[in-house]
Amino acid sequence: MKVALIACTKKKKNYKCQAKELYSESVLFSYAYNYAKKHADKVFILSAKHGLVDENEVLEPYNQTLNGAKNTVKKSWAEKVFKQMEEKIDLNDAELIFLAGQNYRKFLIPMIKTKYDTKISVPLEDVGGIGNQLHYLKEEQEEDRTL
Repeated sequence: MKVALIACTKKKKNYKCQAKELYSESVLFSYAYNYAKKHADKVFILSAKHGLVDENEVLEPYNQTLNGAKNTVKKSWAEKVFKQMEEKIDLNDAELIFLAGQNYRKFLIPMIKTKYDTKISVPLEDVGGIGNQLHYLKEEQEEDRTL
């Protein structure tokens, strides 16, 4: 099963709603979410506050990020998410698609690789900065419309 993991965003709706809607204020998240829905069977969001969140889980708005956090905080967060992943995803039979920046992958991917032979892809890794990522995801979405 292909599982997409999308990073949460700073921009959020200002009311309680499903996670996929909460983060939809961000253009990057919206494009990443559309990409995930096309390429994966299941979508989770990597929340700095809640860890691994199902796209349909209802959340209150919050203001927390891994950006600028110390490595000890990022590692602790990754350990929490890894445990959540083991509970919610069959990591022996999953292909993980990370649509998340280095802050969300740095410690998490090595934890997964140490214990599981899970296929992992990071489609935006070599694309460049946010602007290039937006362009890549937008192009991908526009290609779908022309087919």
